[in-house]
Amino acid sequence: MTDASTRWIDIARIHELPPITDHLPWCRYLRDSLGVTHIPDDHIKTMVQATKGSPRPLGNLLSNLQGAY
Repeated sequence: MTDASTRWIDIARIHELPPITDHLPWCRYLRDSLGVTHIPDDHIKTMVQATKGSPRPLGNLLSNLQGAY
């Protein structure tokens, strides 16, 4: 891990993001940022509801889908 990555992790731990409960931004993130296009919106909506829109667990879950298909 680079020094910049270590510093970013320290900053990110301090600045918690509020929940994002609208599934549409998460759909865009999954498709545009991670390149996963085969997961239906209603499945993403279910994941958002299950994690209560919490960015860290939902982001981790969606990132793991990137290599799963």
